[in-house]
Amino acid sequence: VSNPAELKHLVETHQVNMQFKGNAKRVEQIIRGLGLKITYQSPDLVSLEVPRHFSFEELLNNLYRASIGVIKIDTEMPTLEDVFVKVARGELR
Repeated sequence: VSNPAELKHLVETHQVNMQFKGNAKRVEQIIRGLGLKITYQSPDLVSLEVPRHFSFEELLNNLYRASIGVIKIDTEMPTLEDVFVKVARGELR
């Protein structure tokens, strides 16, 4: 690893924040059903930890079929701080 971009690429996941309109319990079921970690930021805003190459098609289709409206999605790519935290926890070598 020779530069900061390569270091950040070592982190296999990134964070996605999703604001939605609809049944929060159903949203949680759909997200957990895809094997994703979910954290509520507010009643209609969740953060997901997704693999780097995650395809949102299945998630969005499942939400659509459940009549869940997606208002906003933001993706946060890994930072050098994320790399440091993973190294400190022994998750990266």
